[in-house]
Amino acid sequence: MALTHTYNMSILFLLLLLTLTCFGQDLIQIDSPTNGQTVTSKTRLDVSYTVIGAQTLSPAPVNATYPSSMTASFQWSQKGNNNDNPFSFSALGGLNTRHYAAGIQNKGYTASFNVPNCHFFSRYNPSNYDFHLVFTPLYSEESGSSELQEPISVALNVQVNNASFPKC
Repeated sequence: MALTHTYNMSILFLLLLLTLTCFGQDLIQIDSPTNGQTVTSKTRLDVSYTVIGAQTLSPAPVNATYPSSMTASFQWSQKGNNNDNPFSFSALGGLNTRHYAAGIQNKGYTASFNVPNCHFFSRYNPSNYDFHLVFTPLYSEESGSSELQEPISVALNVQVNNASFPKC
């Protein structure tokens, strides 16, 4: 009886491990900004990301599904409020996610985003709001729904430059 239980648990563990390695491997990695990075109002924020070559993963996914493009939105919500509907605006659109043929190696990309000015942050004070840059991979309609990468949220700490207020 104990042997059967151990055998069943081993099979269950192997199936779980196989599921985790074959499905849902993230093929987009945000390199910059990093989680918790401090950004200053009215500055340019450089964004860098990597499209991971499927062949570089171990184990390599059987059918890697790459997004056709990616968007980024600037989101904010009141601190301590797990709001399902945060405020947001489009920060970057149509981000390139082309990968090397057959996914033989990684491919890096860069873009830039202008952080809002101090007028924005006087209304949405960083001491009262949490800010994120959320990257959403976009897939063609033919893509299967089982292996799609979830949006990537990067928390940002905002430092407001009030030195030239109100002309900031």
